[in-house]
Amino acid sequence: MKCLGNNGNYKFWKYHPEPINGFEKFLMIFVIVLMTFIFIPLAGLGFGIYHITAHYSMYGLIPLMLMIGLCFSAFVTGIGFIVALKNGFCSRCVNFSCGLNTVTKEVVDAYLRKNDVMRKAWEKTGYVLDK
Repeated sequence: MKCLGNNGNYKFWKYHPEPINGFEKFLMIFVIVLMTFIFIPLAGLGFGIYHITAHYSMYGLIPLMLMIGLCFSAFVTGIGFIVALKNGFCSRCVNFSCGLNTVTKEVVDAYLRKNDVMRKAWEKTGYVLDK
């Protein structure tokens, strides 16, 4: 396991040694990820669908079907990006404070045993290492 940000990849979230609470996890996953990759693109494309539907006599059926297809493909692309991010990067990331991190507890415990600063910060919040 290694830090993916050290080899030129972009770090999506700032590093914090302590674990995040439930509200911060909700804020990170819902607001940042879903809003950026799902809701905002779909809102723009949804407005395009509304506009074409409102002026149907001027545009016709083909642009409406194209806009619906574009909306569907944007949704699938957003979901695909989130899945690829979680499977490709978040399962190997050492930023355990990120809401998308999917590293197993055994690996987290092994990492914390070797990193005193993070272990102390996590134990201060009530995290218990498995024996």
